[in-house]
Amino acid sequence: MTPVPRHADKLTHDSIVTPAAFAQHHDGGGWLGGFAPPRVAIMLYHRGLAEHLVATRDAVHVPYMFADHFLLGETSGQVAVVANFGIGAPSATLVMEDLVHAGVTTVLSVGTSGALQPDLAPGELVLIDEAIRDEGTSH
Repeated sequence: MTPVPRHADKLTHDSIVTPAAFAQHHDGGGWLGGFAPPRVAIMLYHRGLAEHLVATRDAVHVPYMFADHFLLGETSGQVAVVANFGIGAPSATLVMEDLVHAGVTTVLSVGTSGALQPDLAPGELVLIDEAIRDEGTSH
């Protein structure tokens, strides 16, 4: 059996790139051109779902380098839809870390995935509340 994590000291090293350093580089430490950051972000991996959601809601597009952010007017800008940030853990993590650094306190990640559990049927809903941290993004 492979030990988790594979590198025993991986959690003792500092990050090479931080959300604070990126925010300072991107816009002097503010958030996305002066918009107040939302409290909640909904990260959507399916482009069609994101397009439908922002087309049927009062949504303000907030330009950002790594993703599309839309503040939902019906929530007074307290909820953002975040989409089009790429595929995989590295891009999702980059966006999520920036959101948390800006002040977002709740992130809901909605997507699809494969599974290695024989008791799960195709199309079954899975609510994930923890994960094993042993991938390339955090190492």
